[in-house]
Amino acid sequence: MADVLQAHRVSLYAGERLLLDDVTLSLRPGEVVALIGPNGAGKSTLLRVLTGFQLPDGGSVSLADRPLDEWPNEALARQRAVMRQRSGMAFSWTVEEVIAMGRAPWPENDTQSIVSEVMALTGCDSLAGRDFCQLSGGEQQRVQLARALAQLWHNGQPHGWLFLDEPTSALDLYHQQHILRLLRRLALMGRLSVCIVLHDLNLAALWADRIILLHGGKLVAQGSPQQVLNESTLTQWYQAELKVFSHPEHPVPQVWLQP
Repeated sequence: MADVLQAHRVSLYAGERLLLDDVTLSLRPGEVVALIGPNGAGKSTLLRVLTGFQLPDGGSVSLADRPLDEWPNEALARQRAVMRQRSGMAFSWTVEEVIAMGRAPWPENDTQSIVSEVMALTGCDSLAGRDFCQLSGGEQQRVQLARALAQLWHNGQPHGWLFLDEPTSALDLYHQQHILRLLRRLALMGRLSVCIVLHDLNLAALWADRIILLHGGKLVAQGSPQQVLNESTLTQWYQAELKVFSHPEHPVPQVWLQP
């Protein structure tokens, strides 16, 4: 299928341990998909397989009907970008230089203008000229998001598949809201697919079109926030005492832990 990233019956082992178990899913431009699940569920592992950084032991992953391992590296880098949880730098680079790294697969003639554009979008303007290694964790996350968006930027907007592993974990409330609103808006433009690992179920409910719940490497539930974030499903797979209520202003569920 054109314009679809498809995983079909994917499995992955670490020695005798099964990390991913018969996972099938698809990702299309125009939507935000949240990967959720308890610790050790396989969310980050699945991201590595979906992005082509880890080959599955069974099953397949394809982009536009072409297996990921058959894509030339540069061509694939123009189609998908990844923001990992931790992105340390061995050397001192300015914020602009780190963001410009995302343009490596593209011609250099428009790098400066695109870097400026994504810095403004992600709220990195105030960080211009600073050493990336001297930034706080939240500031580094914003810069890495700008780098990933720069990698997919083409004709005034991002095109392709953007994968993010806990991008809000070090952000304050303002920047969590700003970044998730931005990702939602960019996806709605129709050219970008966002796949995001989130631990905060309430953030997933507010900004994801579709939620995929993993447990023990298996896909155990998927659908809209209303379909997945219900008390029976969450209690079964998270083993936590919780209540699910409707958001007071939006038609989405919100999860409260029992004291």
